[in-house]
Amino acid sequence: MRSRLIILLGCFCFAKAFTAPTLHRRIEKRSRGTLYDKKFISARVVNARPALTLSAALNPVVVKASLSATAQLLSALGIGGMLAKRNILDKNAVKALSKLTYHIFQPTFLFVSVARTLRSVSDAQKPSLWIMPIAGIVQIAIGATLAMVTSRFFRDDTTRRHVQMCTTFANAGPLPLIFSAALLEGSPLAGMAAAAVSFYLLAWSPLFWTFGKIILSGPSSNTVNGASDSPLQKVVSGLKQFLSPPVIGSLIGMLLGSVPRLGNLFFGGVLQPVTGACQTLGTAYLPAVMLVLAGSLVLPQDDSEQSTAISSKKSSPWPFVTLFATRFMVMPLLAHTMCRLLIGAGLLGEHSARSAIFHFILLLQGCTPPAQNAVVLLQLAGLPAQGMAKLLTGLYVASVVPMTLLLSWCLSTSGVLAFL
Repeated sequence: MRSRLIILLGCFCFAKAFTAPTLHRRIEKRSRGTLYDKKFISARVVNARPALTLSAALNPVVVKASLSATAQLLSALGIGGMLAKRNILDKNAVKALSKLTYHIFQPTFLFVSVARTLRSVSDAQKPSLWIMPIAGIVQIAIGATLAMVTSRFFRDDTTRRHVQMCTTFANAGPLPLIFSAALLEGSPLAGMAAAAVSFYLLAWSPLFWTFGKIILSGPSSNTVNGASDSPLQKVVSGLKQFLSPPVIGSLIGMLLGSVPRLGNLFFGGVLQPVTGACQTLGTAYLPAVMLVLAGSLVLPQDDSEQSTAISSKKSSPWPFVTLFATRFMVMPLLAHTMCRLLIGAGLLGEHSARSAIFHFILLLQGCTPPAQNAVVLLQLAGLPAQGMAKLLTGLYVASVVPMTLLLSWCLSTSGVLAFL
């Protein structure tokens, strides 16, 4: 029933937005002065970043595009839930998808995206790309600090860890990619947005798979059969945790993108088939993560999980309320403040298409729901995942209205509309 409700809600949202052309085409039409039979001045000539106004944030064209992007997410969750209910997506399939996402799909996606981005920009433009991972570290630090405050109100250890995880790590990969592709469809800025997300993930991925694992499961024991590990063993163990498959994929992409002779072998050279295969595998990243989240929600728990997971009858609404407030109210304001400081310091560069996209992606990273990869991490660690999946799905369903408004706000505030 829950999966059908989700997909119906997604279809309803999509139907509302279906009658409108893509955002790029609507604004392109507006620049010619023919939208709704009214005269408009082209939005291409802009010398300063636009001021935030309610009318701009609630532009009906932007709202419809935002609603369509949100509907795609809900529809994917609903389809995955229906497959799980019919036992097509069973527990073994969910665990296998979790491993494939972690070891293959995300690493190959990051490898191709990072390498192509570095190869597509000039040497003078490359330093500007590094503001994205630096800003990613800052946003995670802000989320972790906020999590330390909000998690103190919960006594249950599992609930406290879930709140900490969901406050610290937003959905930094799939949702920004889905939303930017839907909102910027038909515009050359879509590729630039994907590149910005990929560089943001350079910092986000290693922190998520190391620090996030510590949040959910606690620090690993340093003793084996009662004996303490040597300093060298601790260093090796730390490197293994840091060099996760997504991090390795990012590092290989950086290497190939920074060394032209080596990169030419994989892009247009004799090793081009390897790159093509990685690109094909990377396209499975988004659907695999969605299926893992949907399957973890719908599938019943094992007896061992029921003894440790939070019972739905005894669960409190306060974790949901706390996360809703932090993710859709507090974090957007903090992201906006950070962007204003970056602009004031000149770190986002002059007002250009690239700086507007960076501004948009950084705002979007502060507005998204928690990372659904938390379910993948729990699956890989062998920990109960249904409690986290229920919490995440509740937040994702409830995010339809705030995310639609926040997406409109991000587009209007960042100045992306001026370059469409």
